[in-house]
Amino acid sequence: MFLLEGVLSCVMPIPRNAALLARKLERYRQSVKDRRNYLRMQAVLLVLRGETSSRVAGVLSCSRQAVNKWVRCYLASGAPSSLLTQARSGRPRKGGELHRETISKALMLNPFSLGYKVGAWTVALLCPYLLDDEQIVISPHTLRRRLHQWGFRYKRPRYVYEEKEPSLAQKKGLSSAS
Repeated sequence: MFLLEGVLSCVMPIPRNAALLARKLERYRQSVKDRRNYLRMQAVLLVLRGETSSRVAGVLSCSRQAVNKWVRCYLASGAPSSLLTQARSGRPRKGGELHRETISKALMLNPFSLGYKVGAWTVALLCPYLLDDEQIVISPHTLRRRLHQWGFRYKRPRYVYEEKEPSLAQKKGLSSAS
């Protein structure tokens, strides 16, 4: 066992296979897409390569205590997956009663036929509709995020004429018939 002095607040034993653990973590890190998990793995790698936890914390803009915790966690388990973030409890989502089916049903309706003075839905228009008809209180920002999450995209409507004007070519000067 080696001792890394100055790496942790106390002297921590580092196993002889630190190089092997670092290679294992390096391979696993390349498949990680999440920024937070990548940062954790980068911090542990730097410490295993001999950097101090204080210097690593400064470079990666996190606390020294967090770096120490990640190193201890990885050395205890030896599994790179131990550094992955876990689901956290927190405040419940806003608009929790809003479901994809409710939005799909609302978007199929024509706002003009419901008394609105426009022919296409916007987020700003959909929020009052959901409040009045479905009793769902949701902010435009949250609704926009939820629509994006569910794969809905906004595309401006194009105006299409029902039929061409018969004398359009004559007006444009394209026809010789007068």
